[in-house]
Amino acid sequence: KFGHVGQDENIEINLNLNQSDLASIVGTTRESINKELRVLREKDIAHMVGTTIIILNMDRLERRARL
Repeated sequence: KFGHVGQDENIEINLNLNQSDLASIVGTTRESINKELRVLREKDIAHMVGTTIIILNMDRLERRARL
């Protein structure tokens, strides 16, 4: 598995990728990545700090991924 448990029991995954790199990997635009990260942040599911994604609620992230 990737990442480690950080402060407050959140999962931290250092991708060493910026939003443009991430968009290229998943086949979308940087704008789409930015929009989804904003939604995840607003719903207190996850947020990105630099090149690190911090998952605040894995259960909710998994449910959202199934949409």
